[in-house]
Amino acid sequence: MNASQAVRCFVATASAMCATAASADLDALDRVPVPPGASREVVALDLVQNGQRVSIAALDTSASADDLIDFYRGAWSEAFASRPGYVEGEIGDWRLISRLEDAENQVVQLRDGEDGVEAIVSVLALEKTSATPVLYPVPDGGETLSTTTSTDTGVGTATTTVVRALQRAGETATFYRDALRRDGWTAVSDRDDTGPHVLLLKRRGVRLELVVTDIDGGGSVAIFNRVEDA
Repeated sequence: MNASQAVRCFVATASAMCATAASADLDALDRVPVPPGASREVVALDLVQNGQRVSIAALDTSASADDLIDFYRGAWSEAFASRPGYVEGEIGDWRLISRLEDAENQVVQLRDGEDGVEAIVSVLALEKTSATPVLYPVPDGGETLSTTTSTDTGVGTATTTVVRALQRAGETATFYRDALRRDGWTAVSDRDDTGPHVLLLKRRGVRLELVVTDIDGGGSVAIFNRVEDA
């Protein structure tokens, strides 16, 4: 899967109600330089991650990962009084270089793929625009890792929530079966097939998919995909 495919699930089209915010997101992307010979494809403008607005783009380039890193090292070389101009890191097979400027965290992440370099640009506004909604209970000792919301004009609003639990997948799935039923959700499908537990539910025009799977080191992760029709 290339970078564009990986983030297309977050694509949202601005409506009249969010036009100002979307314009601001595009301005944020414009503040991240694009390497010579590369092109930028905007893939998300109206995205809220844990109450913070995020804009995402993919870079189409024939340059190598090393060349891209060198470009951003140069573009972001100017240091601030209290911090360097950029920070580098790695997460799995992704290389990251980021810059914190004007209450924004600008990040370029890239890795080598089968068809060349996959490169994603994201800009996170550090100021929260809204409170993170609490949509689901959490098993004892667990935590909500993230909540991401996007709005697609004429389709609806999609919200993805990720919860980490100390319990194994079977116990976590049982916890949510009971909790969601008490909250008025009706199960449409419920299966595990000796793999991840997958529940499909509905409630008053809202559709919910829940996938619960074990994770390395013990415990489990529950991923909720909730779609509310426009």
